[in-house]
Amino acid sequence: MPINHEAQQVSAQDFKKFTYILASDEANLRALERIKPRDGTAEVRLWGSYLDNKAIPDPYYGGMVSRVY
Repeated sequence: MPINHEAQQVSAQDFKKFTYILASDEANLRALERIKPRDGTAEVRLWGSYLDNKAIPDPYYGGMVSRVY
């Protein structure tokens, strides 16, 4: 099934607009925490914190293998 999506850069307003902002790895998590405004209400977490608390491998650098079943 094709996925229709649109990527965008996270803005300071997003921390007030959204409940959660999820990062794929620790570097992205730290970057998001640095730009989060003091009055931002979004919870910033790793995607993996909902499963095994591990970062998601970056497919661009060969960290993930696509499988078709």
